[in-house]
Amino acid sequence: MKRFITFTLIVMLVIAMTLTLSACDGGNAFIETETTPEPPPISETTPTPDPTPEPPPESTPEPVEPVCEHTWQEANFQQPRMCLECGETDGERVTARFAEYGLTLSPQGSPVPYITTTHNRDAEIEGLAIFNSFSTVDYINVNIGGGFRSLGEPIQHENWRTDPDFDADDFFGEGSNRIGNIDWEWQVIHFQVNFTCDMSYNEGWLVTHGIIDYYSIDLSLSADEGLGAGMSGAMRTFRLNYNGNEYETYVFHTFEVDYVWRENVTQVATFVYHVFVPVGFDGVVITFINPANFTDGGATVSDVFDENTLFFRARNPGIVLNW
Repeated sequence: MKRFITFTLIVMLVIAMTLTLSACDGGNAFIETETTPEPPPISETTPTPDPTPEPPPESTPEPVEPVCEHTWQEANFQQPRMCLECGETDGERVTARFAEYGLTLSPQGSPVPYITTTHNRDAEIEGLAIFNSFSTVDYINVNIGGGFRSLGEPIQHENWRTDPDFDADDFFGEGSNRIGNIDWEWQVIHFQVNFTCDMSYNEGWLVTHGIIDYYSIDLSLSADEGLGAGMSGAMRTFRLNYNGNEYETYVFHTFEVDYVWRENVTQVATFVYHVFVPVGFDGVVITFINPANFTDGGATVSDVFDENTLFFRARNPGIVLNW
């Protein structure tokens, strides 16, 4: 009997301890249920494969400019050498001969001393020369052969002054101012030379002047050939170089003398040059030379130029200064 009671007490004690541990562990201290996870549901549709990526668009190559196989035109006084196909330029312009020779341009717009001689060339006198004005026009009217002519295109008849068959009426007829692909114009240039000394008034004076091309001047030419213009009122030829080509054009100039009474008698010699040139040409140079430098024959341009020679370059429109 005692054993039964003792066994019963032990069983009850074990049960009580079990319940106490179960309460402290939330009731799950010794109960673990392990289950196998259910497989995912079987899809009734066939999975869509990943789309194949589209290739990138083909890029259009940039057009390649054809390489120009240059056809070069040699450099000249107005422009460096240039490709006739694409217009590319290379290098520098040809140096003007005026600069190569070391000549110096005279100032414009103010009086410059001009050394000359009396009429008989037996004494040296001094005047004052000035570049008065510059302008351009399409045509000029001049008196040639007793009648006025409207002058246009450049001279192509080299011996027109001496050829007995030359017909001024036909040659100097009104014509176009476009020769080839070049437009031409007249440059009108005014100069004055003032003399105030008694010797110039009593014994007279001389003024020797001419025209040269700033770019192609040739000092080895004879003075008569190389200085272009001649007697007053005369039409003379004038050679110039433009864009690598030589042209024989013409010059017409007039001359008159006025007497201005101030404290003493001032003689004013006025010179007007008309020169036919390509539009924009800036190579016309009017030169005033001491007549004493000319010999009886054979003088070259180099012989007649000295440190007192004046060179006025006709390239500044709008200069006007009258005494």
